[in-house]
Amino acid sequence: MADVFIKMEKYSSIIFDYDNTIARIPIDWKAARLEFKAYLVHTFPALHIQDGLRIDEMEYIAMNTFADAPDKIYAYRSKLEKQYDHLHIPIAKTIDFIRNFDKSNTKLFVVSNNLKETVVSGLKDLELFSLFTEIVGVDTTSYPKPYTQSAEYLKNKYDIDFTSSAMVGDSVETDGKYSEILGMTFINIYIE
Repeated sequence: MADVFIKMEKYSSIIFDYDNTIARIPIDWKAARLEFKAYLVHTFPALHIQDGLRIDEMEYIAMNTFADAPDKIYAYRSKLEKQYDHLHIPIAKTIDFIRNFDKSNTKLFVVSNNLKETVVSGLKDLELFSLFTEIVGVDTTSYPKPYTQSAEYLKNKYDIDFTSSAMVGDSVETDGKYSEILGMTFINIYIE
């Protein structure tokens, strides 16, 4: 893995996922999916949610139908993620890389399918917050990865060239697909 990180200095921007990449939030996501689906069905009876979707996918569907209700849509996730404040488990190899990386020619970002508040809290606990140019949570644009609205947000704000950027993450389904759509290199931290 260290060899992969050494090669990272050639990129103008490096975008990190948060959960299971920089730190692990010890949430039972499988159980949370069922609870969240029940919450959405109760809160928005007209909303149809198929089985097997991730929380961020269900949020996306809800936001597309009830765009004027983000507080209600993100209320469940906010309560869930808040329970794990200060309990994020650091992923040492990623944290060591971030702390020791020469950032003089490269900007570091986080694009997470977690709420921005959750990621900011975790990065502050890990004493990494000041090393990132911008933190983008799923609630920043209301579109989770692999949707690319977060990339458009970063492009408009920082003029990022995604073809000279890399995405560091743990999920081929979200981080990998996001990278592919944008023409970025994808670094899966669990594949050496």
